Amino acid sequence: MGYKTSMLEHTNSDLWSAYGHTFYAPAIDENSIALDLGSSSALFAHEVAEEKGCQFHVVEALPEIFERIEETSLVKKHHFAICGEDKPQTFSVVNDEERWGLLRSDGKAGPGETVEVPGTTLKNFIEHIGAELVDLAKVDIEGAEIAMFGATDDDTLKSIKQISIEFHDFMDPRLNDPVQHILARMDNLGFQTFIFTRRFHGDVLFINPDHIKLPALKSFSFRYLTKYFRGIKRIAARGSLT
Repeated sequence: MGYKTSMLEHTNSDLWSAYGHTFYAPAIDENSIALDLGSSSALFAHEVAEEKGCQFHVVEALPEIFERIEETSLVKKHHFAICGEDKPQTFSVVNDEERWGLLRSDGKAGPGETVEVPGTTLKNFIEHIGAELVDLAKVDIEGAEIAMFGATDDDTLKSIKQISIEFHDFMDPRLNDPVQHILARMDNLGFQTFIFTRRFHGDVLFINPDHIKLPALKSFSFRYLTKYFRGIKRIAARGSLT
């Protein structure tokens, strides 16, 4: 399978980005196990798998989107909502440019069309696929990441080499305090945190130094130079449209 309009951006030789998610590419190879949680059509997984030859387990909750995901030898799909408990979840279906599901952080669905989907915790999903170590977890689960972290024990988190996550505090300011709590928890667990968005936390990378050793200069570059270089590019791009 080839993607003629691949969204993979090689920010530098080490940091790659696609669909708003940044990850540390040298830690991924053909022996890696990766997760795409909240995969939508799984373009992220397909493109990274094609480049790196790694095995992806993609998770999508909404049935109509799940059915359209193409499986390959490197991409296996699973019909779940990753959340804070192992029981069915009620999602609100959002109809905009692309249909997607939303589970509020309080566990209640909003108004409008709803669908019931199977729910599971991150720990139980990792056990379900039989992984002892996860090389990359990409997380984009529309606010349910708060409940996901709340239900995930420290040992499970530390079994993941890196987590590339979109927090949804830009959608709901009430998520700011829970997000800050998660950032503090990950820091206490020893993870290095890199925030690539200027406001809110739309593109955050947690790196586990027990498995990925970053030289101090590279860590500094990721934390400061990459973020502001991207900011300059975004400003320049907006200027070119005026």
